[in-house]
Amino acid sequence: PNNLEQQLFNLKENIKEERTQDDILYEIILKSGLSLSEKIEVKEIQNKKVYSIMNGFLIICLEKDLNLDFIKAIAELKPAKIVCLDIGFKNNDQLKTNAVQIMKSIKFDGENSIEFKTV
Repeated sequence: PNNLEQQLFNLKENIKEERTQDDILYEIILKSGLSLSEKIEVKEIQNKKVYSIMNGFLIICLEKDLNLDFIKAIAELKPAKIVCLDIGFKNNDQLKTNAVQIMKSIKFDGENSIEFKTV
């Protein structure tokens, strides 16, 4: 495949199949600059799991099927940061754009917007 095709393929599946949810979770925690010794709580929102790190400072969502109501529900937790899997948006750019706008509209501490990333 040419270089562009390879890049697009890499974007489609940016997480290796053999990686466990724990592997991905710990990698995101470390890349967020936090320690693996931080408290990790599992919360269930709309029958989906999210991980709350540092008493809700960071919310990590590893779900592979996201929707707008769920995005709003995790934003209402008002963490400083939210990280979701890119594949959870299923190539729906409109959903991802709406998620970004929701995060910008919610102030987690009264003045700062939620930082939102996909991996």
